[in-house]
Amino acid sequence: MNPKRVYVKVVLLCLPLLLMIGSCKKKRAFNEENGQAAEDIRSVQGQNDEVLADVNIAIIEQSLLRGRSSSGAEVSISGTELCGVDVDTLRVYQGIIRLRYNGISCNSTRKTGEIIISIMEYPIKKWKHSGSTLRIDFVEFKVMHSNGKSVQFDGTAYMVNESGGTWYEMRYLNASNLVQTHTANNLKVTLDGNNTAIFNFNRRLTFNYTNTVTICTMEGLGSSDGLNNLDNWGQNRDGNNFTTKVISPVVWKSTCGGNSPVEGEVSIAVENKDFEMNCLFGVNKDGEVVSDNTNCPYGWKASWSYKKKTNKRVFAYN
Repeated sequence: MNPKRVYVKVVLLCLPLLLMIGSCKKKRAFNEENGQAAEDIRSVQGQNDEVLADVNIAIIEQSLLRGRSSSGAEVSISGTELCGVDVDTLRVYQGIIRLRYNGISCNSTRKTGEIIISIMEYPIKKWKHSGSTLRIDFVEFKVMHSNGKSVQFDGTAYMVNESGGTWYEMRYLNASNLVQTHTANNLKVTLDGNNTAIFNFNRRLTFNYTNTVTICTMEGLGSSDGLNNLDNWGQNRDGNNFTTKVISPVVWKSTCGGNSPVEGEVSIAVENKDFEMNCLFGVNKDGEVVSDNTNCPYGWKASWSYKKKTNKRVFAYN
């Protein structure tokens, strides 16, 4: 018998078996999925937004950094809104302050480490100026939750003031919406003490202030591997590449915290997985969207589909 014909017959006989094995592996991966990658990314996103709120608050409390109001009106600010933070202003005349987190429990979390905030081109530029840039350096900045999970940031991020103005003008002088962009490249993130991930960020944040409540709307501006509208991307704790695409803007309110979005949707894709993770924010314990704006939602829902089957998991914010 012709050897080539024998080879072709063997391949044809084995092909269905190989396809069946591949299908079984995909089905097993789907059934064993627990949403860990999505949980990690949501935790990093949330703590990142909490940091940006701390940075904005720290600056409005320092007139030398934000710059005095062009209208000449100034509102006296006594004390600080920051919890568990000691603010070092030793180098404020150089446009630099340090936020030293002291480990005091705040909203079921404890934070340690430092965040160094520097205004680029200071004192020519103050934070109120359109185009002004902040450099944010994380030095072993660690967030520890009451459930034992933790997130640590090491590296550098940047914020650009697109609109001009600061939270000070927004809160006290009835300024219109403020727009800032936030970027980071190869930010090292340590999850639960010994799992390292790498994050890149490119996002636009629009802030407004209504009835003493600060509202932030986040959009994705990043691009990677042919995908657009990305909030973040990089490598997860398993070393696999991932992307987070914003489907609808993510919104958080100061009454619930930057770690607890009240609405929004993102899609997370991880290499070597044949399904994407859809994450819907602002849901109740059953995974249904919360329409009551007077209360904070329970958490967020992750869902993933393979063929005709869909699995889901609901995560609590706290």
